[in-house]
Amino acid sequence: RAQHRQRQCKLPPPRLPPMCVNPSPGGTISR
Repeated sequence: RAQHRQRQCKLPPPRLPPMCVNPSPGGTISR
């Protein structure tokens, strides 16, 4: 299920907004 894949993206720090929309190819979002 593709919905389960969206859970792979890790949640960013609480001070930053949720940037889980476009997970990086590495699996972690570094912005």
